[in-house]
Amino acid sequence: MGIGFHIKEYDCKARWSYTGFNRFRKRVAESLALTLETDSNGRWVEQDWEKWDKDWLIFLTHSDCSGYFTHFQCGRISKKLKSVLEKWEPKDLHYFYDLEHGLILVKAMEYCNDNKKSMRIS
Repeated sequence: MGIGFHIKEYDCKARWSYTGFNRFRKRVAESLALTLETDSNGRWVEQDWEKWDKDWLIFLTHSDCSGYFTHFQCGRISKKLKSVLEKWEPKDLHYFYDLEHGLILVKAMEYCNDNKKSMRIS
């Protein structure tokens, strides 16, 4: 069981466990010199969210079990996420997995933006 990204008429292969997706988002945040902290239940700890870029805030704190990204959000987030991932150098197998699936997610988000489709998260 884990997180999936669903798009009508598109088979998105990006997959993580829930903890794996949180690990991925923490790594993205670290690449941006941001810190994401979770409590003992895996929920994000409140921070001064107002200083964060709105697109990153949406992506990094979005529920990992429900909701969706609009095609507008996908377009903005995909560009930013791609620029972060292109700078990553995998340090271990988890990093390699996160990089590989992160780039798959970027392509899916680009598809959503280009075809005006939402991405459901579950």
